[in-house]
Amino acid sequence: MTTLSARQQRIVRLLLSTPNTTAAELATQVGVSRKTVYSDLREIVLALRDDQVTITVTPRKGITVTAKDADIQNILRKLKSEKTKLPDSDRSRERYILSELLRSQDYISIDQLAEVLFISRRVIQRNLDNLNRQLIGTDTELLRIPGRGVRIEGEEGKKRKVLFKMLSQYWDSDWRMDQSSEGWTADPAIAENPNIDSSVVNILARVVQNVSEKLGLSLSEYAIQSLVIHLAIAINRIKAGNPIGQNDDLIRNIGNERKSEAVQLAAMVEKEVNVRLPDEEIAYIQIHLISASANQVSLANQHSMIPIPERLKELLHPFGYDRDLLFGLTVHMQAAVKRLRVNAGISNPYTEDIKRNYPQAFDEALIVSDDYERTEHISMNDDEVAYVALHLEAYLERRRAIHQRVNAAIVCSTGLGSAQLLAARIRREFSDISIVKIWSLQDFQRNSLAGIDLIISTLRLPKGDIPTVTVPPVMSDSDALLVRNLVRNIEDEKSDKHAEFFRIIHGDLMWLASNTRSWQAVIQNLGDRLEQQGYADEGLTASALDRENLSFTSFDNYAIPHAQPELVREPAIAICTLAHPINWGRHKVSVVFFLAMTKKMNQQQIDSIFDDLYDIVADTNLLNALTKATDKKEVIEILKRGIE
Repeated sequence: MTTLSARQQRIVRLLLSTPNTTAAELATQVGVSRKTVYSDLREIVLALRDDQVTITVTPRKGITVTAKDADIQNILRKLKSEKTKLPDSDRSRERYILSELLRSQDYISIDQLAEVLFISRRVIQRNLDNLNRQLIGTDTELLRIPGRGVRIEGEEGKKRKVLFKMLSQYWDSDWRMDQSSEGWTADPAIAENPNIDSSVVNILARVVQNVSEKLGLSLSEYAIQSLVIHLAIAINRIKAGNPIGQNDDLIRNIGNERKSEAVQLAAMVEKEVNVRLPDEEIAYIQIHLISASANQVSLANQHSMIPIPERLKELLHPFGYDRDLLFGLTVHMQAAVKRLRVNAGISNPYTEDIKRNYPQAFDEALIVSDDYERTEHISMNDDEVAYVALHLEAYLERRRAIHQRVNAAIVCSTGLGSAQLLAARIRREFSDISIVKIWSLQDFQRNSLAGIDLIISTLRLPKGDIPTVTVPPVMSDSDALLVRNLVRNIEDEKSDKHAEFFRIIHGDLMWLASNTRSWQAVIQNLGDRLEQQGYADEGLTASALDRENLSFTSFDNYAIPHAQPELVREPAIAICTLAHPINWGRHKVSVVFFLAMTKKMNQQQIDSIFDDLYDIVADTNLLNALTKATDKKEVIEILKRGIE
């Protein structure tokens, strides 16, 4: 195990937590190319060969992990005990540098950072550029003064928000708290972060648990995590001479809700860690308790007990909804509104991944959030919007599960006894088969077969265009295998994904090696091309610019701007490669895919296109190749290489 790098250890954790995944998904989560993932997997397989774990990589199918729970826990324990001494990736270095800058009262020179991290000044400069983009929208600033170094400028409260979000991202990936019979205890890895004291975290976890039980507070793991991290940061900053500033408006605005509990919790914390918490610190504890209570809506309630706002149904009507979505969003937004009215925002460590992987759901979440902002007088940042997007993506997944199933008709002599017996077995063992018809032979001969993908019959039927399998009413395992193989063939034939993607790639919508210096100009040019060549109506460009101002669509070195589908006449993807990377939100972008999707496209078509697009953008080498392409034919060849 000691031969594995920090990145490879993270891949192991991801594999053990998700036994069925793909190289593309791992590449996105870890931030490398699929080629690198496959290379890492070869080393991981060798490293785990003595740990009773089998990793199977099947081309075009995915990666499967087979292991017993005890063996998985044993590997996780080994990973805990084997820490990487120094950050070995841009992301981990940036997190380390941010920690040091937030902790320091003075400037830190680039030479100091390069020496400590055993890395070149050029790499440190690149990491600082990335950090500078990450701090956009946080009301803090990365100051770089020649001859002095770098430091983070901003109010104490704003710095703490940055710190809170960073530490929240450690949760469940690099460290966590474990609950035992003795209560919550912090993982030893917490000690590696200089911004909090692991011994204090253990004390705080115990105090929070004891006080919550004494006061009858039902706190979720997330609520405990948030409160413990907040208190640990506060204590560390107070001890370092960085107390929160006086804020009479904050104290006045939150009123007395949960104030008594906050005061009692603060008193216990002061006693245990010997630090005085001023009124402003107690007010923030109060906000956390209000936030926790806002989320205590029982999901066991019947849907009928939760009134669904009519405006929510109207908002979701173009997108679609089911009862689960309406109920889940109503409960979530009730809690969110209560939290946000006292400025109790929640950190979301997966915002970037949600925006990247679920753009359709995130766009709809922006619409929902905008409506709630206007009607409830609250403000929702990307973290909040991303949580809304998860509810919407879950709804899309439920729809996909319905549409992606194979529609089967069962045929027997009468359509009664034996057919029903066979249908029961099919329903029990084949979740990807939807039985849409049960016919007698006469029914089969006189009914239309439209919409039928598979016929399962107890009788021999004349050969037709629809795949047919003959089995006895009581199927054997070998009969079931026949059905399974046929279903797989049908699923493969139904998903001709690449055809959908290349159908909307057009040479007249490519702009190569552009010298454009701003993201606004890129959108303007690509949008104008789509409008002028009849792919979209006038207003598409303005719509895309408005959408980008709500939340940037840039990730790593690419961006995927898009506009309202109502303005698109014919689906298309306009492509721009840049001669020099440009600043786009928090990223330096070299390749742009302007997505023009219509309302007429069904969910399967949309999913197919995005699946191929993600295979392309997950491959850093392929994106670099696109930036060097000199003609449109070469671009097409590179895209084909990325998904085939």
